[in-house]
Amino acid sequence: MKSDLAHREFATVIRGNEPMRQSILPRVLLRTPLAWTLLVAVGCTGSVMLPQKMPLGTAKTASKASSAAKPLYVKAESSGAAFDETDQEAARELLRRRVDDLTVEERFATATAWVYRFPDVAIDTLRTSLSEPAADDPALTLIAAAYDSQCSGPTRGGGWSDILRKRQQTPARYETYAASRRELLDHLRQGRPGDAAKIPLPAAARSLEPQLRIDAAHLVATAHLLDGNNDAAVTSLSEALETALRHCPHHAAELGLMLSDVHRRSERYDTATETWQQAVLAATESLQQAIPLRDPNVWERASYLRPVDQRWPQAVETQLAAAGGMPAAESGRADPADAALWACLGLWRLERDEPQAALANLKRAETMMPEGESHGPLRLAQAQALYRMDQSPAATALLVQLSHSDQAQIAAPARALLGSMKLQAGDVNVGRRLLEESLKGEVVWPERGQAEADLGLALLILGEEEEGLGRLHEAQQRFEALGDRESLAQSLFNESEYFKATKRKEEAVGPGERMLAVERSGTVLR
Repeated sequence: MKSDLAHREFATVIRGNEPMRQSILPRVLLRTPLAWTLLVAVGCTGSVMLPQKMPLGTAKTASKASSAAKPLYVKAESSGAAFDETDQEAARELLRRRVDDLTVEERFATATAWVYRFPDVAIDTLRTSLSEPAADDPALTLIAAAYDSQCSGPTRGGGWSDILRKRQQTPARYETYAASRRELLDHLRQGRPGDAAKIPLPAAARSLEPQLRIDAAHLVATAHLLDGNNDAAVTSLSEALETALRHCPHHAAELGLMLSDVHRRSERYDTATETWQQAVLAATESLQQAIPLRDPNVWERASYLRPVDQRWPQAVETQLAAAGGMPAAESGRADPADAALWACLGLWRLERDEPQAALANLKRAETMMPEGESHGPLRLAQAQALYRMDQSPAATALLVQLSHSDQAQIAAPARALLGSMKLQAGDVNVGRRLLEESLKGEVVWPERGQAEADLGLALLILGEEEEGLGRLHEAQQRFEALGDRESLAQSLFNESEYFKATKRKEEAVGPGERMLAVERSGTVLR
């Protein structure tokens, strides 16, 4: 009787009514089964949680869901330019708060994986820190290390981690730059771009690290644009771009697109096209890093600014097709890269827990493709987005259709998604049956381990401990083989919590300690 009660309590926790742990990281993997939506307490890897609606925040900031992670751009419309960093400030605050919570718990692998999903917010946070007094900030240190590991590369020298360390060791060396930067931004906020452009920020950065020289030229260019001085902006942007191409292709892509737009507005169309090509190739290089850097905001802007007579470069088409999991040649439209681009944007938005934008992008990609194999993965991702938008009936209808596909690579993940949804809703027996069906045979899909882990949780809820733990351990072995420390740590946490819920605290120690070891081994900190 006592054991049955413990299992019921565990089931209540899993369904999200009494979460064991607040969801810190919305777990969404490319082309994943719905196990990712079930992350909180016993989550992703055997987690179950109510879908979140915010990429970075809480209900209080839900109105910023679609814009919180956007980088600062100068919006030069027909009525003039505007300087607004409200959304950026909210995103930076949320990033630092979340990473700080994770680092306090020593969950470094999870924190790092989360920063990887928001490189645009990471670079904005690091640049903004240059105006602040140097301090020992563990969250900022991890953000810098994570961003460096994605962006800098072994041949590009020191990165943001070195800058943070040197600012603490020799703060006086950076005081002039920080003060000048604050003064420039104050002028911009007060609507005085002409005064901002006169601040000698590039001179203050001349003897400092390349990242600061890029930052200085970028800010001065922004001031010139807001002041209507396009020629001066071109000079500053060109200087920043030249340096960024050597040190950070991600920042180079943003600067190149900004410069291309200025050339276009100045009717230098050939130069605008050449600069646009340079920018998208830099963004493509970011995708080719050992840890791919995926910034959907950069790619959306690249699509918007693409000259009407230009195709995407072949390297872009090939890389986007690979990132989106589709053949490069498959498309019935003029430019195959368009379909691959919008598919990638949908998957990346889903990975960032931005389901509305993800759904729109995925549907756009679908309209660009002939009916064929690529529609199945896109529709699976659409079902995930619908579920995360609290549209369970629509998600269920789509998944039921996909679960009857004659393609096992589509049918199995669809059944797994349905099973996880049933588990989330409390229909454990049906969830178990669907998850077991999805795992029959030798069908392998990228997130099979998550389905195994969710099945393990269902079995534990039903009191079938031996088989349930066996499934969890199989999933953990799969995560370890794939190098997926984040999912492995979450699954170990779930196992530990199961033993606590069944009043066996001594047995909870082993998986709990292993979870911490996995989190610590996954750190990018040195």
